[in-house]
Amino acid sequence: MALKPVIDQGGLELLGAVELPKSDSKDDELEAVEAVVTEGSLLIGQTLETLSLRQRFEVNMLAVGRSGQRIRDRLQKTRFQIGDTVVIQGRQGALTEALSQLGCLPLAERNLALGQQRPRLLPVSCSALG
Repeated sequence: MALKPVIDQGGLELLGAVELPKSDSKDDELEAVEAVVTEGSLLIGQTLETLSLRQRFEVNMLAVGRSGQRIRDRLQKTRFQIGDTVVIQGRQGALTEALSQLGCLPLAERNLALGQQRPRLLPVSCSALG
């Protein structure tokens, strides 16, 4: 665990942390999936504070997007709506089950690079010589 040296040095205790057993199974690999909140989803009208996704489904909500709108609320306080795009992280086996139970439709895989900076395009101007 990357936090262990900091915890040990500060004499801290990590509450609610449970070390998961190691496994070579593909179902235990962490991955992130983009999905759309569908009609009838358990997420609609709820916030992350009220859902307890980690405890109930063993997944984490990383992001939410709403077409054409800027969401100003913190992720924990955002109320989900039909059509919201969410990014959920978890172990492969738990993700499939969680998406089904939450009423979210996974989007086509786009190889999400979370936590990495995207390359930026530099503006280029061209002029015709003539």
